[in-house]
Parts: sequence; structure tokens; C-alpha cells
Amino acid sequence: MLRIILLHVCTALLLENAAAQSLKIATANIWSGVDYKGSIEVGEYESPDRREQRVQSLLGELRRVNADVIALQEVNPVHRLSERIADELGYDVIYQRANGGIKVGGIGIPTNLNEGLALLARKELGLEMVDVWDLSRTSGLFGNSVSFHVDDQNIALVGRIFVSEKAVYIANVHLTAAVPWNDETATALDSLIRHGRIPHNERTGIVRLLKEGDELRTEEFKLLAEKLQRLLDEPVILCGDFNVGRGHDAMNELVRLGFFHTAVDESQLTWDAEENTNIRFSTQSVDAKGVGLSPLEVVAAWHDTKSRTIDYILLSPLFARHAVRGNGLFLNQRGDGVFASDHFGVWSEIDAKGLGAHRDDAFLEESRQTDWDALPILSYDTDVGFGYGLKGFFLNYLGKSESIDFVAFNSTKGERWYRFVFSIPDFELRQGKKYDFSFDLIADYDKYLANNFFGVGNQSRKADREVYTKEPLEIQAVFGRGATRRIVVQTGVKVRTVRNFGFADTSLFARSLPSVNHDRSTGVTVFGSFRYDSRNSYINPSHGNVAQVDLEGGSQDILGDYSIVSAALSLQTYRVLFYPKTVLALRWMMQSISGSNLPTHTFVTLGGNKTLRGYPQDRFLHRVMMLGNVEVRFPIAWRFDGVLFYDTGNVWRDIRQIGFAYWKRNNGVGLRFVLDTFIVRGDLGFSNEGTGFYLNFGHTF
Repeated sequence: MLRIILLHVCTALLLENAAAQSLKIATANIWSGVDYKGSIEVGEYESPDRREQRVQSLLGELRRVNADVIALQEVNPVHRLSERIADELGYDVIYQRANGGIKVGGIGIPTNLNEGLALLARKELGLEMVDVWDLSRTSGLFGNSVSFHVDDQNIALVGRIFVSEKAVYIANVHLTAAVPWNDETATALDSLIRHGRIPHNERTGIVRLLKEGDELRTEEFKLLAEKLQRLLDEPVILCGDFNVGRGHDAMNELVRLGFFHTAVDESQLTWDAEENTNIRFSTQSVDAKGVGLSPLEVVAAWHDTKSRTIDYILLSPLFARHAVRGNGLFLNQRGDGVFASDHFGVWSEIDAKGLGAHRDDAFLEESRQTDWDALPILSYDTDVGFGYGLKGFFLNYLGKSESIDFVAFNSTKGERWYRFVFSIPDFELRQGKKYDFSFDLIADYDKYLANNFFGVGNQSRKADREVYTKEPLEIQAVFGRGATRRIVVQTGVKVRTVRNFGFADTSLFARSLPSVNHDRSTGVTVFGSFRYDSRNSYINPSHGNVAQVDLEGGSQDILGDYSIVSAALSLQTYRVLFYPKTVLALRWMMQSISGSNLPTHTFVTLGGNKTLRGYPQDRFLHRVMMLGNVEVRFPIAWRFDGVLFYDTGNVWRDIRQIGFAYWKRNNGVGLRFVLDTFIVRGDLGFSNEGTGFYLNFGHTF
């Protein structure tokens, strides 16, 4: 009996291990069932009952193929149908509406068009949203929340899964369905004209439109290749409806990157005009409402009588060509008497052995491409005047995925800012990864010849402004660990010494605070932080959330001139409202300090380029602070983005005084210059006390 039990256990473990060593991918265009023609509603080719039959057939086929990852195109309505399929299968899902017309949420016109792409994956694979790429070159807005366009949008939905803790990217595409202009199409066009299907005087216009369609397709593939190239340091699986055969010139854009097809040949037709009865809707001479086709649509109907393979799964160069264990079709069987789509789906099983051979923190030793950016600084800032200097960034010159970031800056109002940051690994490279160790050495010298002081508290007056010279030097050594892909813990030591001078003994500054402010004060503290971080980028996030708790403390009985305990909580969220990528970014934070003999520089402050951008630097300060920021970030042209923002906040002596009185607020506009390794930020904030202009680096949050 014991032998039998052991045999069953060993067999189960072997089967589990075998399954863990493979990854099964399936892709299918599941057919929206509409003709895309109409303003209030688009024409539908089938009744609700028949559509439900197709959905049931689809669910049955998806269960049969039993894939780990599923990529679907023409999902309509994308939000409800994607979530239904995910619930039925028990998978995680991400989706993106691409073609919705004019909509706010699901309300708008056409009433029955909410089509898009979906990615589903088994829950243990940890599916995450990465990005959406607009490949169509058409105008308008599209998104899950807001949609405003009249032309088709062709996109790529990019997600990420984790196989044995190794990131694998999945790109799901649906490219333009233009009829290719070639000798066969030219012959068919002339035949259609001879048989009276198309007027002869339409030929020139049709040829022009067909050539434009080919050009559009080529542009889409080029843009897709440019986007994919940035991901090639990781395994990438590309799948979807490409709407061309693999021999088309446009596919060579992907071949040049090293992508290869999982199927050996094109004998497995995915658009089978003889077998798939749903294709008859695409080849008939009228649309879904019985209206005759336009001349170009007549050519498209002819083209759809041609069986071909247009749905593929491709692998990036990090996969071995012998990694493909098998492939085949699905959705090629009738369920309840109907085919699930007008396409047949494709599945491939890939050998995943070796994908997880290295932990995520192996990027510490990987030989990555070096990178650098250098930018001269010419600026104007309300608080510091005209500025000039240089910012530089160097990545991986030691071959350890490290980065060196420095700033040298002077200004006419007397700011002298010198900053040096050494990080291993670089902040952006470790974002969203699990790693055992990180180290950051940060040194900041930032002398202000004319530092502001308005008094203490939320009722301090602008008219009481005084200036003095503040000369801080801060050095931090920070040790961290990515406990999971989203949870980061850090600890470290901070030494901060500040010299204050240039004020009168009778000044408000001298009278308001203890004598420790009157010359040099030094504090030595230890700190720790816990951060949940699901942002897709550290430098320029477009989706995800951050929740961070920071604790810091130091005692004058051990080292330093004062004792302090500081606690802070920060919440941030990022969401794409629509594409071209327009991001809503929100931040709420609160900080409280306590201690003895506290100098001014330890107080929490509001005002300036990181908090309330319509108020001067350090406009309000006290022991407790609360702050809220709202930003809408949108593209303008090339690397320039625009920002609309609203800031609000307040300070108090202690937590018991928190209330709704005396809150400060401002709105404003900004401009961003986006580089791969950092962002240049310009903000103009407007408050009831005036206008603030700031030019700095990195997003406000």
C-alpha cells in the first residue's frame, strides 16, 4: 500500500513539474458580429440568440484548448464579455476598448459598438497590465473610460506574466484589414469591373485607396517593431490577428528583430472561406442592414473569399526555435451547430524550461547596454531666479546595472545645488522586480542665499516674509530589498547638517524658534520604509498604485543636536483615462513629527515645486502636514507632454488640530520633456498669493 501511495505521489509531482515546464498560448479573433457602419448603432449580422450560441461555443473551445494565456481580438462589448470569459474560466484578465465611437463609460453612440482586445491568464501567472500601443495613426481618443473617434483604431495590448518568477511579456495585436495591392488584386479588380460589379470610373480611386491601405499597414508594422524593440531584454510573445500572410513584406519588420513563427507552415488556415460558415457574412453583396456595398467593399468581399492564414503566435529571440513543443487550431469545431467566430484560433505550446533559470535579481549581473543622457540647464524659478547648470545620467558603465545621476546648478537668487546619486541597481531597472539587495548613496548640497521664512502655522502671513541663508548638506545610505515584485522594504542612515545665517537677532525667524536654528544643527537618524508599488514605471508611470509608510528617528543623546520621530503615509494612483495616453495621477500624503529642540529644517513644509506650486518654497510649516495633488498628463508632440494640476494642503501643530479651516489651494499648467532616463518638468501654479514658476526634474510624484 505504501508503495502505491508513493507511486501516486511521485507521478503527481512529475506531472506537475512537466506542466510547469511548458506554457500554452492561444490567440483568436472572436468576431464582433457587426459591420461597423452606422452612427446611432452599427449593423449586426446575427440575432442575440445566435450570438449567445457563439459565446457558448467559444467558452467550450477555450476550455478544450486549456491554454495558460489567451489573447482575444474583436471582443464586443470588450468590458462585459472579457470579464464574463475570465469568470467562466477562472482567469485574470486585462482589456482595452479600441473602437467605441463617442462614449463616456459605456454610454454613447454607436450604442452596440464597444470593441477591443483582451488578455487572459491563469491566476498563478500574475498577469499585469504593461501598456497599450496606438498603431493606427488615426485621430481621436479611445479608452475604457472615454472614447471619441470615428475611424478604426488598431492597437496592441501589452501584458506581463511571470513564469518561475521570470517576466514574460505578451503583446496582443489587431492590425489593419486592408486588402493588399498586388497583381492578384489588380486582376480581380479588372474582372469585377468587366462583370459590372464596380463602375469603370471608380478604378483609379479604388487603386489609390488600396495603396494607401498597404502604406498604412506598413506604418503599423514599423511602429509595432519600434515598440517591441524596447522590450527585447525580456522574453516576448507576440500574437493576434495580423491580417496578412507571413510572406508579406510588412512582416519582415518583425523578422528583422528576430521574431519567429511558432507554426512550421501556413497549412493550418485561420481564415477558411470554404469551411467556416460565418465568413459568408463578409462575402455577401450587402451589409448587415441589407444595403449594397461600396466599390471598395466589393473588393474586400472578393478578398474574403480567399482562404489564408492571418493569425499567428511569434516568439522573440530569447526563445530557442526548438522551444515550440506543438501547435494547432481551435474554434474550428462547431458548438451547438455554429462556429464561434469567422476566424479559427491558433494555439502553441512553448517549452518554458530555462525562462525562470535566473531570479529577477539576476539583472544585477546581466550585461545590459550602457546608456547616458546629459542636459544643460537653463531655467527660471520663482524661488531661485534664473538658473544654469548641467544634469547627467549614466547607466551600466560598470556592467552591474548601476546608475550615476548628478546635478550641478547655480541661480541668480543664490541657490547652489549639487546632487549625486549612485544606485545599484538603477531605480527604473528594479521597478516591478523581485531582488535581494539594492543600495543607494545620495549626497545633496543645496545652499539658499535667500531662503524664505513666513512664520510657523497655517495662518502665517505673506507680508511677514523674511529671508536668510540656509546651507544644508545631506548624505543618505539606503539599503533595500524587493521582497516581491510589488513590495519593497528599505532602511538606512541619514546625516543632515544645516547652517542658518544672515538674519537679525530681532527677526521673526530668531524669535520664533529655539537657538538651535541660529547657527549649525546636525541630526543623525535611522529610517525605514515599507512600500507597495505596482507602477509600471518609476520614471513615467501611467498605471498602478503606491502606498508607502516611512518612519525616521534620532536622538540627541546618541548623536546630533536634536531628537526627532517622524511618521509619514503616502498614497498615489495612476490611471490612463484614454489614448493618446492621457493619465490621471493622484497623490495624498500626511506627515507628522515630534521631538525636542527641533530646528526649522525638520518641520514639514508646504509650498514650492513639490507640494503647493502656487505658493513660495516653505510658505507654510509646522509639525503636521496633509497634502493632495491631482494631475492630468497628456501628450503634445514628440517628447513633450502637457499637465493640468490642482494642489491643496494644510499644516497644524498636532494631529488633534486637523480640520477644514485655512486649507490652501492652487491650480496650474505644466510642460514635460520626456527622456528615457529622466523627465524635465516645468510648472506654472496660480494661487491667491500670486504665481509660481518652477523648472525641475522628475514628475512631482
